[in-house]
Amino acid sequence: MNVYNIKQIQADSKQRYIDLGIYIEGCDVVGHSGTPKAIKAVSYIQQKVISNEIIHISACNCRDCGSQANHYHHNVSYNHVNWGDVVPLCVSCHRSLHKKLLNLIFYDYGIVRSVTNYIAVDSDITIDMLASLHGVTLSSISSVCTKHKIQNKFFNQAIMRNSGGECPNKDDLTSMYLKLGNIRDVAEYIKVSHSTVLRWMNNYGIKANISNMAIHNSIQYTNEDVLHHIANGYTYTDIALIIGVSKSAMIRRISSIDSYRLNIALSKGLYNKRLYKRIHATSIRLKRQRCKQDYIDTIIADMESELI
Repeated sequence: MNVYNIKQIQADSKQRYIDLGIYIEGCDVVGHSGTPKAIKAVSYIQQKVISNEIIHISACNCRDCGSQANHYHHNVSYNHVNWGDVVPLCVSCHRSLHKKLLNLIFYDYGIVRSVTNYIAVDSDITIDMLASLHGVTLSSISSVCTKHKIQNKFFNQAIMRNSGGECPNKDDLTSMYLKLGNIRDVAEYIKVSHSTVLRWMNNYGIKANISNMAIHNSIQYTNEDVLHHIANGYTYTDIALIIGVSKSAMIRRISSIDSYRLNIALSKGLYNKRLYKRIHATSIRLKRQRCKQDYIDTIIADMESELI
């Protein structure tokens, strides 16, 4: 098997960067390969500098380290609306930025290409071995492969390992599920977590029986129900117990909710949680002062009316 290491991945990624016309050695605004779009983009920046709409680089400090800037980093997508996006940087910070761009933007591409090559040579290779060969964690390589939709290739070739258990083929998993009747019994039978079995079933497209209580409950509860509990100050663990699903299932449900609505609910939840503490403390204080219960109830009712 040919070793396809990180350096080779980065070299291929850089070449792809160059092929796309968005990797430029030195100063970005010099342009690249004299392509028409590059020339237009550079001309656009030069005109902005001449008209003082963009400050000359000699008068700028590096945006990262604060030293004298030597280069403008240019948004080199060559999309006209982005041509004015320039960032003054020193040589060192500019090179560092391009290195980060290479790693962040095209690292996935290199990993996917490498994994595909390994699978073509050795169909029995495991995801653990792939992670070791690439010098990354299992979760890192798994997330890259999932994002680029090659996870199913792992399952089809029976090379995916989860929680120490080998994934059975679709027919065997379906047969076990129909025979045992629920996910937890299947998980216990093959010695893996029930969430692993559920993930396998989702990948194979096997529909879980609605009689499974956790799945039934998670379907019955809407996002509005979850947001309501969050706004009342409950944690995800509390909500999971209330609904009757696992904590991981509740985390997935919460992460799927629109961030704007979730932030509103969290703000309300924090407010209500603090108010609940104040109400509790007030109730104890009034009882210690030997106030009449009717008076205490009136005070508490007024405070509870402030709950959102």
